[in-house]
Amino acid sequence: MIGLPARVRLPTGDREAHRTPDGFETTLSEEGRANLEAWYADDLAFVRTSRAMARALRLRGGVTPHAVRA
Repeated sequence: MIGLPARVRLPTGDREAHRTPDGFETTLSEEGRANLEAWYADDLAFVRTSRAMARALRLRGGVTPHAVRA
């Protein structure tokens, strides 16, 4: 799909795969979520605008659903 050689594999070990150890928290606090949203605010706005543009183009018949996924 992305053209990587067949021998390429994801790591399988817990440490190498960066898995969270049992007993550790795996959810974000409200503060953590707010911090990430603030950090990525420009990126999120770009994605929202891109999706809106794609929808508008599809509604006008300018882009097929297979060309743009929003």
